[in-house]
Amino acid sequence: MKNVATISSLLSEFFIRYGQKYLDQSSQNLITVSFKRFTDFGGDMKVREITVEEAEIFHTFLVEDKCSKVTANNYLSNIVRVFNWAMDSGKVDTNPFAKVKKFKIAQKSVVVYTVDELRRLFNVSRDDELMQAYIWQGLATLRRGEIMNLTLHDLDFEAKMITIQPKYDTKETWEWFPKNRKIRMIPMVDKVEKILINRINALPSGQPYVNIPAKRYSYLRSRLGVLTERQKKKPLQNFDRTFRRVRQRAYLDGNFHQLRRSGLTMMLEEGEAPHVVQMIAGHSSIKTTQKYIGQKQSYLSGAHITLNRAISSVG
Repeated sequence: MKNVATISSLLSEFFIRYGQKYLDQSSQNLITVSFKRFTDFGGDMKVREITVEEAEIFHTFLVEDKCSKVTANNYLSNIVRVFNWAMDSGKVDTNPFAKVKKFKIAQKSVVVYTVDELRRLFNVSRDDELMQAYIWQGLATLRRGEIMNLTLHDLDFEAKMITIQPKYDTKETWEWFPKNRKIRMIPMVDKVEKILINRINALPSGQPYVNIPAKRYSYLRSRLGVLTERQKKKPLQNFDRTFRRVRQRAYLDGNFHQLRRSGLTMMLEEGEAPHVVQMIAGHSSIKTTQKYIGQKQSYLSGAHITLNRAISSVG
């Protein structure tokens, strides 16, 4: 007969057997918070005795307790994830949380920079070579953390590809994982290739990180083994502040991630297939990629021509 585990013991075992091996610290923290909300609601219940009705009541309670619907859905997803693992491990026979319908959320339009706004960004940062490198890589769809943790080993100039992949604790590097721990390939566009070559030529001997200033890397390397999770995830302390100053000088709103959104939207507008853009972006669902479609009428006008040509053969 299967052991009857409580929520707390199940969560502890999940982290020991799975979470600590395959999830980054931020994901583990979100799961912990999600389960704390559930135990605050219903106590440290026996996992095999939780019903679908109780799971539904909890989900509704979150919104009544002033959680946003987005946050409530995220809590639910985190709990579902752990219970799916519990099912695979034989801890439970069913996942009551998986049967709870998520709240419907109105889709927001994706905010991107226009070509003119991007030109203003590059213009005001023309004297800051490193910031220009960051902006170009962001526009080439790299996330902020991916730019900070990019190393020589990730670059294939012959294939013109950038590989986003985990890093581990060594004498030169620190542990870091991409979002969802997914390895993915990003085309190395000509402008980014030129920038990366210039960055590499300026690197001191023994420094693998392409986008971290030498002085900062020297400090971080001296603290290998005692770096905090925050320092590993965001090794450049003033990254956001510096970009904000550049953005303000260009009289623009938004954030650094908006560069990535802009690059993805441009690819779709140029006619790249959504499933290809999904792979480059590292989106778990094609639905996420589809949010970037139709930000400008030019993309839809191309679809209009294709559809018109297709149906004209009918009669």
